[in-house]
This record gives sequence, structure tokens and C-alpha cells, in this order.
Amino acid sequence: MKFWSLLIFIFSPYALACKCSNSTIEDFIEDSNSVYLISIEAAVVAEFPRDIKGVEISFDIIEDLSQTVSAPLQLYVLSNNCSRTLWPGNQYIVFMPKRGFYTDIPDSVSSCSGIIPINPHYPPDVATLKEVKAKIAQLKDKQAKQQP
Repeated sequence: MKFWSLLIFIFSPYALACKCSNSTIEDFIEDSNSVYLISIEAAVVAEFPRDIKGVEISFDIIEDLSQTVSAPLQLYVLSNNCSRTLWPGNQYIVFMPKRGFYTDIPDSVSSCSGIIPINPHYPPDVATLKEVKAKIAQLKDKQAKQQP
């Protein structure tokens, strides 16, 4: 019986699924310093502290959705079950977490910090981009009203 349970666990599509506390666009926005629409230029395998493997991403910023002062020069996606593959030539909305997904690796991101693939020619993706922009504007309005 234990053998079958182990096999079911190993081959279950949910066994190694990523579980994130953030699940909505609002969560991603509130937990981020900045939000960008980017186009991936290159992805290079890299090694980080504590022998963590990952990918260093070079990108062009298409739009600074949160209107921040400074943008990261690279992104780092670390190899784990919450990683998302970022393909060169594709566009993504990336929510830059306040501390980096891994606190000792600045500018590290994952699916849990918020990475949304965007096809600018696909109407549902265009609607998602508009939704993100609207929610950022709502949050900024709310913060402005709370300021004395």
C-alpha cells in the first residue's frame, strides 16, 4: 500500500505544484515596489549564493506600469517549482517584489511574486494589461487620499 501511495504522489501533477500566498493582481501590486511590461532579450543560466541555480534575464522595458524612478537592469528567475520560464522575444508583466523573491538575491522574481505572460495581439491578455493598469491607478489614488 505504501508503494502505491508513493507512486501516486510522485506522478501526481499536484505533488510538486507551486503554492503561493499571492493569488490576485491586487496581491501582486501590494507586495511589489514596481511593475513593468517587459520584452525578454536574453536568458542565461547563472549560479547564485548557496549553490542556487537560476537564469539571469536581460530585457527591454516596454512600459513602466507603476511609474517608478529606477528599474532593475536584470531579473533573476531561480530554479524551483515556482519558477516561470521567460522566453526571449515574449512579453510579460513583471511585479518586482519589495525584497526580491529570495531576500539575499535582489531583483529575483517567481510566479509567486507575479509574472504574467502577455501576447499584445490576444484580446484577453490586452484586457489583463488594462486591468493591471487600472488596479495600479486605484491603489495610487487610495494611497494619495490617505496622505495628510
